Amino acid sequence: MLRLPLLYTTTQEIIDISKIESNQMKLYLEDFHLSFLIDSLIKSVQDLVRKNDNILTVYGVEDIGIMYAYPIKVQNIISYLLSNAAKFKHKGEITLRVSCQGDEIVFCVTDNGLGMSLDQIKYLFQPFIQADELTTRQYGGTGLGLVISQRFCEMMGGKITVDSKVAIGSTFTVYLPIEVEDTNSKNLLERQNTYLT
Repeated sequence: MLRLPLLYTTTQEIIDISKIESNQMKLYLEDFHLSFLIDSLIKSVQDLVRKNDNILTVYGVEDIGIMYAYPIKVQNIISYLLSNAAKFKHKGEITLRVSCQGDEIVFCVTDNGLGMSLDQIKYLFQPFIQADELTTRQYGGTGLGLVISQRFCEMMGGKITVDSKVAIGSTFTVYLPIEVEDTNSKNLLERQNTYLT
């Protein structure tokens, strides 16, 4: 398995947020089996999970079929949430639950880790701002992962919510459409219609 150095990850995060903020990030949509994608990302985070003696349990994936979205970005979002949960907890339990609710796929990542106060939560989705300086010094990070994940969700017509309590743990819930709207084609058509009028 290829392990990318932290410098690459940090640089890629900055590139991603720059593209998103300048509307240069495009969606490359396709049909894919969600169970295959989840299996792949579980393998990619398993080393980090085991490193801190955590246990990861996955539910519901076998009940989900085809999804039409940007698979790499879906994988990035869920992988980030799982990696974050594993990083901040030792000998803990992490759960990924996947379900279909109406026309949405819902991913719930729950951990029994450090948890966060309401004051910390309000900074979660602000670029380059981290909720707690002590945690930042201990665990590192750029403060961009959640921001980028939230933006990817929004680009695909979804959202992320968080429920957390100090010393109890956190649940991050991702809502994404089963069929993501092709905004690239829509925007192109709108530009063409503007030129014709």
